[in-house]
Amino acid sequence: MRYWLLYALKDLSLKGQHRFALLIILLSLIGVALAVALTLVILSVANGLKTELTQLLVKMTPHITVRHARNEILYDYEGIVKQIEKIPDVEKVYPFLSTEVLISGPGGVEGAILQAVPETADVPHRVSALRSGIILGENLADALGVQTGEEVTLTAPTGQRGEFSVTGIFSSGLYQYDRGVSYMLLSRAQEFISAGTGISGLLCKVKEPLRAWSIARTIGQLLPPTYRTDSWDQVNRNVLLALSLQKRALLIVLFFVILIAELVIVSSMTMRISGKAKEIGILNALGVTKRGIMFIFITEGISIAAIGVGSGCILAILLSIAIRMLPLGLPPGSYGLRYLPVTMAVGDFVLVSILTLGASFLASLYPAQKAAKLSAAEALRYG
Repeated sequence: MRYWLLYALKDLSLKGQHRFALLIILLSLIGVALAVALTLVILSVANGLKTELTQLLVKMTPHITVRHARNEILYDYEGIVKQIEKIPDVEKVYPFLSTEVLISGPGGVEGAILQAVPETADVPHRVSALRSGIILGENLADALGVQTGEEVTLTAPTGQRGEFSVTGIFSSGLYQYDRGVSYMLLSRAQEFISAGTGISGLLCKVKEPLRAWSIARTIGQLLPPTYRTDSWDQVNRNVLLALSLQKRALLIVLFFVILIAELVIVSSMTMRISGKAKEIGILNALGVTKRGIMFIFITEGISIAAIGVGSGCILAILLSIAIRMLPLGLPPGSYGLRYLPVTMAVGDFVLVSILTLGASFLASLYPAQKAAKLSAAEALRYG
């Protein structure tokens, strides 16, 4: 074993340490461990929120939408459906009709998107409710002042008006959907707005939603250029981008917490070096080079950080498990989440560990250089 490594490990051993020196080492370890644990737990919560919100978006947004490039009504679309159904990754294809409507109720008038789909479609409620009336989002129903079984008046952009019974109220946890979307059976909506057999486009359900973008490109290559395909992640790209930027911002802010913990290591090592001037002088007298002395104290700093990182990772895992087993309740309306989600990622643990050890190396350079600059005569005189 290298002499500088052997000396550094011996110097950090608990045996023979003065109480004050032991306290300094423990404070350094605790500071790094708490900073690492705090960083990892917050990043795990951010991962959990992103995962849950992504699942909600996948659930509420069509995986892939096929429309006319100029948003024209489609009539002869059976051939397009057969082409899309040949793609192995596509599970289901069905038509839809989407239009903006005004919905009137006892509580007032609200604008919403009327999404009309066939009975075979996936809707956030029972198929029987879709078949017999209109399904409203929870926030939209509250704004209109209606409940299940009551009637609302729909006004189409072309002026048609109709009375429909509210047969279902859904809650997705996403405000923009719960406030601005309603569902109706396709045939009833076509009759209501006098669209005949026309539709707005096709909705495609795929087997692997996370690959929807690449599947949408494949569909786009099969269809004529008069059609446009959009995947759920393209439609919600601003939300997904905001989530990614949020995690990056959190990592930057939390890294400063780690840097504060590193300042404790710098201070403790500087104080330890001041108290070890005599030992440094003896090492110089024995022929240990300045580079060797630097290696000793850099190794000490990294060793303290490594133990702190390991302890912080274990603490973060235990805290994350505790949050899962004893979930923290969230207020109503928090993206439909009842409890605080936690998703640990190996990549976060590796990244935070590397950043902390790298910062520890840089933080150890100053006290190590200070120790190396002590001459043998000066160290023995003032040690």
